[in-house]
Amino acid sequence: MIKKAILFCENNEGILDLATYLEKSGWALYSNGKTAEILKENGISFKIEHAFDLAPRNIGDSGSLVQKILRTKTSGIDTPFENPDEENNYFIVCVNFDPLEATFEAIPKMGVGTPALSSFRGTLIRNCCTNYSNVLILTDPADYKEALIEIRTDSIQQTFRMYLAGKALNVISAYDSANASAILFNNPFGMKSYLRYLTMPYKKAFELKHGKNENQKAVVYQLGSDGGSLAGFKKLQGKELTHQILSDTSFAWNQICSLYDNLKGSSSVKSETCDGYPYVTQFTPLTGTVYTMIVKYRLVVGASLDTNVVGSFKNSLSYDDDSNNHSTIACSAVIDKDAASEIMKHNFVAVVAPGFTEEAKIILSERKEIRLISATRPANSSFDASVLDGGVIVQDNYKKLFDKWTIPTKERPTQKQCDQLAFGLNIAKSASSYANVCVKGNSIVGLASGYTSRFKSLGTVLFESKQTFKMNPTEDNVVADVLISDSNIELCDPIKELIDKGLKAILQTGGNEKDQELIDYCNEHNVAMVFTGITHTNY
Repeated sequence: MIKKAILFCENNEGILDLATYLEKSGWALYSNGKTAEILKENGISFKIEHAFDLAPRNIGDSGSLVQKILRTKTSGIDTPFENPDEENNYFIVCVNFDPLEATFEAIPKMGVGTPALSSFRGTLIRNCCTNYSNVLILTDPADYKEALIEIRTDSIQQTFRMYLAGKALNVISAYDSANASAILFNNPFGMKSYLRYLTMPYKKAFELKHGKNENQKAVVYQLGSDGGSLAGFKKLQGKELTHQILSDTSFAWNQICSLYDNLKGSSSVKSETCDGYPYVTQFTPLTGTVYTMIVKYRLVVGASLDTNVVGSFKNSLSYDDDSNNHSTIACSAVIDKDAASEIMKHNFVAVVAPGFTEEAKIILSERKEIRLISATRPANSSFDASVLDGGVIVQDNYKKLFDKWTIPTKERPTQKQCDQLAFGLNIAKSASSYANVCVKGNSIVGLASGYTSRFKSLGTVLFESKQTFKMNPTEDNVVADVLISDSNIELCDPIKELIDKGLKAILQTGGNEKDQELIDYCNEHNVAMVFTGITHTNY
């Protein structure tokens, strides 16, 4: 009796050990492509399986092979590889491919079509699963060792066969999901509404040192090689990544990308004065600026814009050293030696930036535990998702800061104040609501988020701004230039005190029944206020 095995893999790890044993045990091997080349180079006998050719006869050959696999039968558990019908003795099918790579590379090039070869591999594996009780399906090199043990002892457990079939179906479901997503999300009809099923295939990328707590395990799944900014992260140095550090790194980098997305080039917003006069508010392009943000537990510790890395970093530091401690830094520019020297004065756990100079790497390498992460891809996610127990909430990722400005006060914000308001709103929209942000110069001097009360949030941002001023007093005695809120606010003691201490512009959503009280107070104190009309609630 001739026992047949098919070996056709993209990942040929461990394939020689498997093939060597099967050949010595009298199996007839069938292969093609790269796997066939490896077998030939190592003197292992095999026959070409033409079903894997790219020639026109592929359709007939592939259909014939599928039929033979479906007809393969074993005589029983004790003698798993015995069948008098030698035509259909394909007892082992070892086929693997990366379903996400095959799809994401093919769809943009070929439009709606998919590569015939990848399609056949998917069809083959799917039909093997139909006959899993007779055909051993190997799609992962990690399973070869156990498979060899059970083959040698002629005691292949049905639970093992079912396990392998489940893993094979996992590959096929990812392939089908990737095909559907790639086609529909590149098709104008597919973008009209949310689809009936959520089909976004994620591939296991790597394991983390631990989850949110040291007693929790965690693993990272990635959406293909083009899966957003995560695919562009590369750890250059430091300890293993934890849930907190990777989450903070991703969050901080996304916020930096968001600011430049909104304020690159000649950004503007349609505006209207209190007497109905329409005009356009133009924002100063961020060309030549460096943006640095410090994050801890996905909360912004500090953020600043400057003309150089060192200045941006220093101005982003919090007055509270404990907040800076064990936090993550994200920077829009390459970290140079001067910035690296400043970073070494503090106890940070990670630094993410487009790159690091060789001198900076040498300086930062003195602290082996700090993670250096290069980020080469912009954040481009078009949706947000929240995992529930048994479900997922998916919503549009609304990236715009605002659609329109209405200025209900007599004063209009100056050019500098407009830029500060936009900068602050970029922070506020990513913070947990209710969020309030105070900006002075080009830096965050106060931030409050995650409150259930607007008044408590305003009280905290006042306190934070005063503490920052104590650490860095200025001759003008101005605690904050502008205040930004992610919701509607009303006149209260913290706002009065901020105005008393130099506040000159406020941005909020508007729509509060007591708006007029705050408008009147701002007019009395020559303060400009902007209503955006949209919220950026985040929780």
